[in-house]
Amino acid sequence: GSTTTKAVALSLADRRILGSRYIPTHGDPLGALADVMGHLSKTLGGLPVAGVCTTGSARQLYERVLSSPSLRRTLEDRGCSVPDGAVDEITCHAVGIRSMDDRIDTIFEIGGQDMKFTTFRREEDRVTDQVDEARMNYSCQAGAGQTLENMSTILGLDVRDSLQELALEADRVPVIDATCGVFMELEEQRLIAENHSAREIAAAITRATASSYFNKFVGGTSHVGERCSCQGGPSLGKAFLAAMADVTGRDIHAYPGRELMGALGAALFIRERILSARRDGQETASAFRGWGAASDSFSHQDTTCPEHFGARSCGKRECKLRIYSIAGEEIVTGGFCPLGNSEGSGSARPDHVGIFHSILEKHFQGEQFDALDREESDRRPRIGIRRCTTTIGGRAIWSSALFSSLGFLPVLSPVSDERISRLGLRNSPTDFCVAMKLSAGHTALLAADPGIDHIFIPSLIRRTRETGPSHMFCIYTEAEGFLPEDDLGLPDGKIIRPVWHLGNRKQMARSLEREFFRVGYHFTMQEIQDAFRKADASEEAFNKDIARLGDAFLETLSRNGERGYVGIGRDYVVLDPAASSSTGRMFATVRGMPYIPQVFLRHLFSRIPIDDLVENEYWEHSSEILKASIFTARHERLFPVRQMNFACGPDSIKFLMEDAIFRRAGKPFLHLLTDAQTNNAPFVTRAEAFERVASRWQPKETPLERFSFVRRSPDGVEGRRWLIPWMGNASTLGAAAAKYWGIDAVVAPTDTPESRETAERLISTETCFPLKGVIGDLISFLVREAREKGAERVCSEYLVFMPTTSGPCRFGKYAEVLALSLESLGFGRIPIVSPTTEKGYLDPKTLGITWPLMTRAGFFRDIYNSIRAADLFDDLVLRFRPYSADRGSFNKTASGRLSLLEETFRRKGSSLRDIVEWGRGTAEVFSSLCPENHERSPLVLYLGEIYMRQHDPYTGHVAELLERQGLELVRGPVTEWLRYVIHIASKKSPGLEFKAAALYMNFVEKVIERGMNDILGDRKVLPHPEDTLPEVEREGIYHSDITGESSISIGLFNAFLSGRLREDPENPVCGVFHVGPFTCMQEGV
Repeated sequence: GSTTTKAVALSLADRRILGSRYIPTHGDPLGALADVMGHLSKTLGGLPVAGVCTTGSARQLYERVLSSPSLRRTLEDRGCSVPDGAVDEITCHAVGIRSMDDRIDTIFEIGGQDMKFTTFRREEDRVTDQVDEARMNYSCQAGAGQTLENMSTILGLDVRDSLQELALEADRVPVIDATCGVFMELEEQRLIAENHSAREIAAAITRATASSYFNKFVGGTSHVGERCSCQGGPSLGKAFLAAMADVTGRDIHAYPGRELMGALGAALFIRERILSARRDGQETASAFRGWGAASDSFSHQDTTCPEHFGARSCGKRECKLRIYSIAGEEIVTGGFCPLGNSEGSGSARPDHVGIFHSILEKHFQGEQFDALDREESDRRPRIGIRRCTTTIGGRAIWSSALFSSLGFLPVLSPVSDERISRLGLRNSPTDFCVAMKLSAGHTALLAADPGIDHIFIPSLIRRTRETGPSHMFCIYTEAEGFLPEDDLGLPDGKIIRPVWHLGNRKQMARSLEREFFRVGYHFTMQEIQDAFRKADASEEAFNKDIARLGDAFLETLSRNGERGYVGIGRDYVVLDPAASSSTGRMFATVRGMPYIPQVFLRHLFSRIPIDDLVENEYWEHSSEILKASIFTARHERLFPVRQMNFACGPDSIKFLMEDAIFRRAGKPFLHLLTDAQTNNAPFVTRAEAFERVASRWQPKETPLERFSFVRRSPDGVEGRRWLIPWMGNASTLGAAAAKYWGIDAVVAPTDTPESRETAERLISTETCFPLKGVIGDLISFLVREAREKGAERVCSEYLVFMPTTSGPCRFGKYAEVLALSLESLGFGRIPIVSPTTEKGYLDPKTLGITWPLMTRAGFFRDIYNSIRAADLFDDLVLRFRPYSADRGSFNKTASGRLSLLEETFRRKGSSLRDIVEWGRGTAEVFSSLCPENHERSPLVLYLGEIYMRQHDPYTGHVAELLERQGLELVRGPVTEWLRYVIHIASKKSPGLEFKAAALYMNFVEKVIERGMNDILGDRKVLPHPEDTLPEVEREGIYHSDITGESSISIGLFNAFLSGRLREDPENPVCGVFHVGPFTCMQEGV
């Protein structure tokens, strides 16, 4: 193993353990092997060895050292069956524990750096040998033993004894962030700084490690069976076992020798292979070299993969290999190279990723970047087409035909390689997904070549469809055409970036015509439309070639009776060797797996009616992935290999639904987080284990309707209690205003230990923090209510209010994740009401409200007034709190003033007169808490993602920290978002209700500004979105068709930098503080 090496010797006759050894590897696997074998030989050296089996991260090396390939061939030539082999860890751990307790259906296995998780299918009351789910970690080690050992060292404790003892003595356990090892260590330092006792810190880090393993890696209780076992090094500690029992909510059955379980399973595996062969009448013999083989001195040479393997090398990097010689035989090792750790499984299969790129180059109407003749004098304008993101496949062919017919020479960038990866990392100034970093690399490569005149980066907004709603592209795809000029400092006109609504040919042609004119070309609409038609024909020919190969793949599987593996994911991940860590090539050429990316099968799943199965599925690529998942789930010969990248916004959400699809089909699901890793050797292990699981799967028919995620429409909502997520004081005051209108509304408590723990349990992917905050707050409230009242009463009493949108970011999927979470906990009958930005939130039908028109108008008026009042309260607090003599007393007084307004809204509704009167009274109270004639601090804008900037607890109250540094803040108001929503909704589909809403918002603004101007007038510096959006579009900085908060933030930044804020010369805005959640896509842009 990576941190420890262990061995078990069994009696072939009766399975008795004859000897064992468990020692640290210390980064020297051969030295550890010599120690282990030397120890065993002292007592077992005289016994014959019937078979040798190795497992773990060094299994291929150990097998070659202990078992001679030449002796194997000699024995096999004599007719002997040679059982020796190397087997994946998942299988070995399963065999080991099942030999002790065949009732175990769930195995938690935690090693030093590796984590595994296996479940077995139950049939009635019996646990079968059929693996239901098997996982192994890819790179993150937050829940592994090494992380716990590192944190123990900080405390000066030994992870095996003193840490365990102290943790069990703690009276309470601080809950800390278990997202990753770095965060856990930072949290540990925080606990030390806050003077928590060593006992509490020991308990905190032990539980956090268990929580990270279970919630982030395993994925929570929905994946767990009835009887659980825990094994591996950390499970030797009773505190760790107690922590596992706590976070899982299950009894943990921990058996003696659990730290040896992998080695025990390997020995049992090989024992069964020997006995099976002998039962079949075969003679068996081991190719064991002898007990001293590991102690022999090896000669070795260092080389590289291309030098040693030649054409078999991937050719993308020069992995270092170490080649040992023993008895005239070679042992090839190399931790970062699959060829250095595995001899594969069977013969190599066609590499369909490589084939795809060959077909792409064949159909491309232009030149390859690396083969471009840069000395040609009489040349057409050259336009770079990037082999990444939305132009990696058919759209690259379409684009090449388009520009070629208009007189350009298209130039295709290379397949992503090391130089492109390095350029991408260097030119990505934010936390983009790997695909976007590679996009920056392709752009930088083309931009650095003086022979390339332009680079084509379309901003794809949506695809209009004949039936069903439009499909959006993710915010990165929409905005990437506007990023390179900033990131790379490119001159105006270098990037050709039409803003396109695919399917709307008139809009596409007009946008491209404007782009051509901007960069100095003149084409008529007719010329562009004719070029579109030629491009369509070229893409169709390309797609037919791809489809033919997909059909041939399935025919071969059927003819040979084989299983096939489908690479599911975004084309620009699955088809990009850098984004996918060359896993496609590894599956086919190293493992010998019949593997094919989903693009080859698209013609077979494109007609799956996804709109009938999934509500509000607005993402283009996610829709295709769901179709591919359902097609694969229902096909008897196909198995899914899901490849995705960390920080992919849509994938972090949709993975939950994809996982549910394969669970409903009862089919194993391999999920890889590939992220441009230089080392894809761990994926070989996971592929090997997955093949073993897939081989045991029994085909069954699953009807299409089984994959429906459509929830029933809410009914009877007026009689239910509305549960509202806390998203700032607007939630509190909005709930009070709703109560005036007869709606029993309650706001979920926020930032509690229970809500954080609940979010960790339910959301295992790296999604944005606001989603975790909202889901954690809502679900923990319902769980607490169910404990007191019973789940049945909670399901009939509550509904959940969760606003939504239709793209392009993750906000529109909050209700979807909430629905899946409610269902998993038995709350599936609780309705969710989701008014959408598409209708400006003015949709009484969605809310289940059937009131008369004037009543509805009064309700919406009071809700808006209450939100505007929350903004006023916030403005008053930020105006006076920096100057208060006693901050604690000020916050207590402010809370009282907010409660007073809340009570007013409950009794009387939210009239503007009452709001202004309360505002002036609050200002007078706040002023009395500050020194008279105090000198004002520098004014700073506090902007960013709306949930985080309004949610002070989840930002660690950074607003107050800034105030302590001598600043006065102006926070972006909630009503800014509402004005933006109405503006965009009106732009998409002009209607009387949007015009009326905009007029009323302006009226409210004037009334409150007039009533509060003498107090807050010099703080009214922020322009409205409807004013800033046309400016950024006119200046070519951004485009208003790219919807979401990035448009608002960019507009405000531009206004600040351009000196267009409505600021008082006596008190100007001095800077901007921007807050946002990690991996938020809008924030990334």
